[in-house]
Amino acid sequence: MKPVFVKTSNWERFHDGVQVVQSRGAMEACMLLVFGEPGLGKTSIITRWANDSNAIFVTAQAKWTVPEMLRAMAASKPGIAVHHTLRDTRAAVIGHVMRNQLPIVIDEADHVLASSDTIEALRGISDMCQTPVILVGMERLQHKLSKFPQVASRIATVVKFEQITDQDVLLACRDKADVEIERELGLELARQCGGRMRLVLNGIARIEQFAKVNGLQAVKLADMKGMELAHDWQAGRRAAR
Repeated sequence: MKPVFVKTSNWERFHDGVQVVQSRGAMEACMLLVFGEPGLGKTSIITRWANDSNAIFVTAQAKWTVPEMLRAMAASKPGIAVHHTLRDTRAAVIGHVMRNQLPIVIDEADHVLASSDTIEALRGISDMCQTPVILVGMERLQHKLSKFPQVASRIATVVKFEQITDQDVLLACRDKADVEIERELGLELARQCGGRMRLVLNGIARIEQFAKVNGLQAVKLADMKGMELAHDWQAGRRAAR
């Protein structure tokens, strides 16, 4: 599979949200909330944007404490020293962010919201730096954040990741696959994947393997008729829910 980044409709949705934050009127309203179900491409899109933007990017852990959060932020950039005291580490993070005007990205942000101490510490950093702070999490992230009105008031906009479209799948097939995937096969892959980018990538790998075994440069729907292109083991649970 080609190491190509595919700019899906969710990428465009996220990029528009970033633009809203960057052009905000109230400088303290510098937070962007991003949420959606698993498998829609949140982490890959956020990681790509964070790398391109030289952002501080950390993945929150269960039962994160404030010192752990600050140490993770400091460790994400070689220019930030981790000090023995919480105060000095916090000052090092804030100083580096302010000098370089770096965005801050927190993936799995649901864990941050599990503690009022960590979310208040993050709010304090946000107020000091006033650079974009992007919180990424699951579909209940927005509801959880509403319990912290001082933080919720600093959200400039909210981006919900949606199931990817048929056109997104066809674009991924065109740009990432090492073999040509015929349109009708791409649409069948879209149908089987139920809008989840993670499953699409698994399906493309499955098609590539089929092509390799059978010596094909292009794969049609008829070639793989009746085959499972990508297995979604959680489909039954979602349907019941």
